[in-house]
Amino acid sequence: MAVTLIGEGPGLRVGALGSLLVMHFDGRGTLEALDVLDAAEAKHAARFPKFSTLVVVSGVKLESPAPGVRERSAALDAKYDAHVVGSAIVVQSKGMAAVIARSFIATWALFTKRQAPTKTFRDVSEAVTWLASLEGQPPGLPFDSQVAAAVTAFVEPHGQKKSAP
Repeated sequence: MAVTLIGEGPGLRVGALGSLLVMHFDGRGTLEALDVLDAAEAKHAARFPKFSTLVVVSGVKLESPAPGVRERSAALDAKYDAHVVGSAIVVQSKGMAAVIARSFIATWALFTKRQAPTKTFRDVSEAVTWLASLEGQPPGLPFDSQVAAAVTAFVEPHGQKKSAP
């Protein structure tokens, strides 16, 4: 079981594992990355009218997004919201920047008018377990430890490098 790459741009990789759309943001979002995401999400929505998203964010920095990124991101959320069963967002970074990022995402999820539930996590396995608990998941994906391992493998080579023992 592996995540298949369906799009790649600056600081972004998008993949699919059955109906699950996996996104890895590594650093600051850009309009070019959001264009890649839009194309990948359109392709995925055409294949799976209902799907869940698992977003992994690494390399979190406390800086404002580039001009237009917030607006474009909100437009993409609105465009695909009816297709999404649930969105799990994993912030892998540690420290104060990660705490602030998780808090911001949680607050954003409360105040946006998304139909799909959204929740933040520190760990991919917890996110997969939560997605499995949501009603309306398309059949065929077990949402188990194999899915968590596949997502981790998709993200790991492109995330923060592990230090040697």
